[in-house]
Amino acid sequence: MASLQSAYSKPGKNIKYIIQAENIKLDIDTAIPLGLITNELATNAYKYAFVDSTEGKIEIDFCKTTDHKYMLRISDNGKGMPQGFDFENSSTLGLKLVKILAKQIKAKLQYSIKSGTEFNLVFSENV
Repeated sequence: MASLQSAYSKPGKNIKYIIQAENIKLDIDTAIPLGLITNELATNAYKYAFVDSTEGKIEIDFCKTTDHKYMLRISDNGKGMPQGFDFENSSTLGLKLVKILAKQIKAKLQYSIKSGTEFNLVFSENV
């Protein structure tokens, strides 16, 4: 995240990131897709969520759920997705990649637009 912040920071912009992650160990076949998903969604937030604002926040939460699954949440408090945006039929390469990688680790992928955009992935450990 520090590298992304450095790469996408612009004068007059104050975009912060907050990471809350439990100490979880995953196999490499799960960890790599999660890293790529996180990178893509955080990059999109830096590039598009705050074009009309000088301040913002990107949050990443990673934890184990009460039903022994894992949850990764990536959210921002930016402008949200454009009106009429259809995630399922998005033609952007980055979001196609996110969907493919989520499917690869058998994650349930959801998104919502509230005060910004939020993506949630819930998945089980590959055994």
